Amino acid sequence: MKQYHYLFDSLNDLERACYDLEDLGVAHNHLHVANNNHLSLEKKHLNDVGTFGDTDLIHSGLRGLIIGVVASAVCGTLTWMYFGHHELGGVITAFVSLIALGFSTWLGGLIGANHDNWRLSPYHDLLADGKSLLIVDMESGQEEQVQRLMASQHREAVHTGESSSVDSPLKGGWHLHLKEFKQVA
Repeated sequence: MKQYHYLFDSLNDLERACYDLEDLGVAHNHLHVANNNHLSLEKKHLNDVGTFGDTDLIHSGLRGLIIGVVASAVCGTLTWMYFGHHELGGVITAFVSLIALGFSTWLGGLIGANHDNWRLSPYHDLLADGKSLLIVDMESGQEEQVQRLMASQHREAVHTGESSSVDSPLKGGWHLHLKEFKQVA
């Protein structure tokens, strides 16, 4: 599935675009909105990207898993070389390998939970300035219709890019923007 990204200055314009896209046949759960004011999105019944879409938890966790597989193999090999002759050498090796794998995955997820999603990272400053990002998940037959609708009826929307809906740990940069958590008074 392909994702199209549209940047809006006004949340009201974005809401109208969502209604028009739904009338076109795009499912409501295929429209995701990134905005720093989550309460406004809830009041307008717009799909917030949510915690998993707002943070890099899954993406960084998968990166941690890949690093953990390598660390697990290295730690397992070294442990086996040292404890292989011991009668519990296999158990110790398996334990050390699992700890290395689990720790790397946990650490990747922890890092991702405190950073912007890699897809939202290019829009970090714009979202901080109050703009909104609409991410439209489209099936292969809808692309042309959506582009035509947005170009003709929603000229205020700026098409900022496309991406795949598959969350590949190999995509995206290694520099992540720290998530800004605001305190509610």
